[in-house]
Amino acid sequence: PSLCEFGNEPGQEHLFELSKSIKTFTEVTDPNASHTAAIRGRVWDAEKLVFLGFAYHPWNVDLILPADSPKRAVNDRAIFGTAMGKSSRDIAIISEELRARWSAIPHNVFIKAGITCSQLFGEFSRGISLVR
Repeated sequence: PSLCEFGNEPGQEHLFELSKSIKTFTEVTDPNASHTAAIRGRVWDAEKLVFLGFAYHPWNVDLILPADSPKRAVNDRAIFGTAMGKSSRDIAIISEELRARWSAIPHNVFIKAGITCSQLFGEFSRGISLVR
């Protein structure tokens, strides 16, 4: 189905075509679906992960970084993320879980509470940058 541009009012036939691409939560989170495998592959191959507004719910973490992911030693991988409203203890647990699942080393995991997405980019602009 084709997309609907913002502000356009699709006709009845176009709405029917668009409705075919609507997915339920369980359809979107099927671990055996090709789009899930593609997401996992991209996440696994990335040098940096940046989590913005991500609640770190176990279901969501499992979806992108399964606990049984193969381990590999890559020292320069880094994880950055916001954690608004999380306690320091929860941040420690989240950081360790992400580090272990993604094979990052401990000092390359930066999950920060009490900062906005914009502040995260400001504080870690050099680390997050894709330019070397």
